Amino acid sequence: MDNVILGRGRPGRDEIIAAGVITPGDLVDPQAAVVHAGAQLNAEKVFADVNTFHEQAGKSIEQAYVSGESTPVLMCSGGERIYARLAVSQTIAAGDPLASAGNGQLTAVTTAAATADTARDSIVAYAAEAVTTTGAVLRIWINVA
Repeated sequence: MDNVILGRGRPGRDEIIAAGVITPGDLVDPQAAVVHAGAQLNAEKVFADVNTFHEQAGKSIEQAYVSGESTPVLMCSGGERIYARLAVSQTIAAGDPLASAGNGQLTAVTTAAATADTARDSIVAYAAEAVTTTGAVLRIWINVA
């Protein structure tokens, strides 16, 4: 398994103080400082990153930040490659569009995703590889839309 979140690109970088549990690779709502909570809804393309302390301490990218902890984020504009988290029960092919699962993870876009104003910008990325999840959340390389 890779131990990085950013695979390619030059996103903006910022830091938030987590207001809840955030795992590196999660889609984040930077204003609320929590994981993006609106399944299939519009989302800023902001992902939690690993910080230097995590890397130096030998921590895994699965080590979550807790409430009150400084959390680095990647503010993407398109074209970046991110090692995100894919929700359970997904069968994703390379090139499939992905949206928020409502818990920081990504999920396949539903056919009705772009019919409401709140979902017109719901596609945050396209799968860079094929991944199938069953009962566990897995990592997936994505290309930010």
